[in-house]
Amino acid sequence: MKVYTVIKFGGEYEDKWEVIDSVYASRESAEKRVKEIEGGLTASITYEEWDRLVEEVDYYEYEQEEYFDNLIDGILFLHPEWVGTEVEANLKEAELAYHQNEDTYGALIAETEFYNE
Repeated sequence: MKVYTVIKFGGEYEDKWEVIDSVYASRESAEKRVKEIEGGLTASITYEEWDRLVEEVDYYEYEQEEYFDNLIDGILFLHPEWVGTEVEANLKEAELAYHQNEDTYGALIAETEFYNE
């Protein structure tokens, strides 16, 4: 029997790291998990989009010398059309996921023979 281990990796230079994320009996399930890890923060907000939103808030604060209590407040100020929508909820989820995975660069699958004796 084979098992498929999903390994997350990240960091740079001497701070490089790898950690086992999960183990699956099917390669398809492992591939699905890799896509989740590499795909983005939430179903609707990718890492690139999150970084762009953070840069928008930083730029506004720098230019206007007006500072927000938190990042979500800044994003919603700059995008008032998102207040009270599903996007607002996704922003909160994305912020949490970003801080939990901010130096995760990707994932890979290790295939291993596993025997029951």
